[in-house]
Formats: sequence, structure tokens, C-alpha cells
Amino acid sequence: MKADITLLPWNPHFELYGRTQFTYASQDKEQIQNGVSIVSYYETWEKRPLQIFADILNPFYNKSAQFTRNSKNPSRILSNQTPFKVSKNLPKPQQFQWTAGSKPIIVILPGFFNNSSDYNLLVKSRNSLEFLYDSPEYSMVHALETRGFDTIRVLSVERVDWLWNLILGALLDANFWSYSSTIETNVAFQWYLRRVRDTVTELYEEFGRNRKIVLVCHSAGGWLARGVIGDGENWMNSEGALNEIQARDVVEAVVTLGTPNLPPEDKTQDATRGLLQNIDDRYPGGFVKSIGYITVAGSAIEGSLTDGIVGKRAANSYQLVTGVSGVGELGDGVVPVTSAHLKCNSVHQITLPFAVHSIFEPGIPKMILSDRWYGHNKIIDHWLPVLESTIKRVREQQDKH
Repeated sequence: MKADITLLPWNPHFELYGRTQFTYASQDKEQIQNGVSIVSYYETWEKRPLQIFADILNPFYNKSAQFTRNSKNPSRILSNQTPFKVSKNLPKPQQFQWTAGSKPIIVILPGFFNNSSDYNLLVKSRNSLEFLYDSPEYSMVHALETRGFDTIRVLSVERVDWLWNLILGALLDANFWSYSSTIETNVAFQWYLRRVRDTVTELYEEFGRNRKIVLVCHSAGGWLARGVIGDGENWMNSEGALNEIQARDVVEAVVTLGTPNLPPEDKTQDATRGLLQNIDDRYPGGFVKSIGYITVAGSAIEGSLTDGIVGKRAANSYQLVTGVSGVGELGDGVVPVTSAHLKCNSVHQITLPFAVHSIFEPGIPKMILSDRWYGHNKIIDHWLPVLESTIKRVREQQDKH
């Protein structure tokens, strides 16, 4: 992919290699040749979206050295070897059984540059909804449904929402360039915060106080959720007015999965342009005492500049998240463990030594769905029991008051 972004005054140009996999409405070769429609596609790129975005917004970035590959053959970008074995026959996990009373409503908050369909892997065929790749075990929504959660909402997000609003943020928000964005003034992420508030408010109006909500947040969805919850009291609606409800009355737990919860040490390395720092300064750790906080991190991949494409990508991503060298850091391939956990005694920290960040297995030329990502059917039971025990504790504390 080649692109010139003329909306920005320094006119960034980049060339980026990637792979695209299409799913056709029909697998009949004759129909495909006659132009049968494509119902879905997935893309992988040599650099992650957050890193690309940070580079584009830096007027002094050496784009030719970072974006352009010397090789004309995209297949040479990705290693033909991976240090990890990909499971073909998934063992049936011992499914977790909920015993903590009424099940909460689950609201899944997508990560940076993800969209809603990444969490249910459903594609619409001509007559029905079907699982992409016929692989329901990779779907977080399906995994939760099979464990008895009957009300699950995925925040409505499209990939274009991220790109368009980030460009608007760069053009319209003066604080964006001084790395001093705040919850109230930022433009780039305000749309996401507003959608979370509106979704939770709609669920409250539908189910009332008797059904509490758990925010299950992937990647950037975690720190954005902390910004939405704030102090647990001042809950703005989409018009900017205070709602009659308060976050602490509706949300009883927050689970972050591979979330960069802590800002980088050097603010000029902060891809959120100061917003994450603002949220962490104002609402550090498990700030709202009546809400349970759980942080889940993966430590499957060590950042390395000499150990293949997986280690190199991890090292670059860890440095982008922390602002310091990612070499030797352990993480899920995108977020290091040191950034994923909130530093607070009331926060339950879970580190999974086998978990990776994304739904696709890292470093493999083909886009192979990963059975090690946080929402997979056999991974989810490693953090669901902690969610149950956390909710039990939260409800017991509320009963005492």
C-alpha cells in the first residue's frame, strides 16, 4: 500500500507491505470467476496501526528509512518460521461455571483499530449469519455465550472510525500537538468515550439497576473505559449533560485484556497525545472502590532484535508503548506486562505466560487464527473465575452498605 496524506501540512508519504485474505459469498470457482461478491476480508501489515499512526503524525520522522522495504517481494517481510507451535486440535477446556448469583451484562470494548466483528467473527452470508472460517472457538462472544452469559453487547466500532477521528484530532485539537489532551477536550477519542457512555446508558434504561454491567476491554478499550468511568460519579451523556445515573451504580467490574494502562515515561512517545497520561493521573489504579478492576496481560513473547520477525515486532511495539527499549521485555507481542497492570493493591493482576494480543497468530505468513489470544475458548477460562470472585467481593461490600 502506498499513501500520501495531504491533509497534514508535512504531506507524509509511506509505502507499506501487507497481506489481504478474502472470503467469498460462494466457494464455487465458476461463480468466483463471474464476479461473485466478497463478504469479508482480513488484513495484516508489517507495522501495527498504532505505530504507523504515531509515525505519520511526527513531522520529523524519517519515513523512507522506516516504511519502505528494500525487498520488492512482500513474502520476504514475514519469516517462514515461527518460534511457537500453533495448535491444530484444540483440547476441550473445562468450562467455567458461574455461581455468583445473577450474571452481569457483558459489554465488550474493542481495541485500537479493531472493529466489532473481530469479537464475534460472524459474517453475513446471503441467507444467514455464519462464523468466519467456521471457527466459533475463536469468538469471544461465542465463548461467553456457551458459559451462560445471555446479554452481551459489542461496542459498535468500525476501523474507519479510528482513522477519521484521529485525523480530525490532529487537525482540530491544539492540545493534540502539545501532548496535553484531556478527557474533556480531546477530539481524537471523544467519539469512543461517548459511544461507551451511550451504550451503558441504553442498557441501564432497558434492564434497570437489577442487572449490573461488566466492561470487558481489549487493548486500548481498557484505558478508554477508565476514562469513561472517571470518578464513578460524573457521567456525561452524548449531549454533554449529566445523566441521572452514575457509573458506579451501573458498572460493577472492568476487565482489561492486553491494555497499555500506563503512559510512556517520555510524553513525546505517547501515541494518545497525553490523553492516557491525563486519565492515569486523575484516576490511577482501581480508582472507584465500588468497582472491581482486573488487568490481564500475556507474557508469551520477548522483545528481541535478533530473534526473528516476532521478537522484532514485539520489541518495536513495547518501545512504542513504554517509551524505552523493548528488548528483553516480556509481553503479548504488542503490550509489555509492565504496562498492562495497574499498580494498585485492589486490582487483581493476571499474567498468562501463553497469551498473545491479537486474534491472528503473530509472525506467520498466512493469517492463522490464534488459539492463544485472550478471547479464545480455551483461554477465557483463565480469567473468568477471577471475574466471578471479584464480583462476589463487590456485591458483598455493597450488601454491607
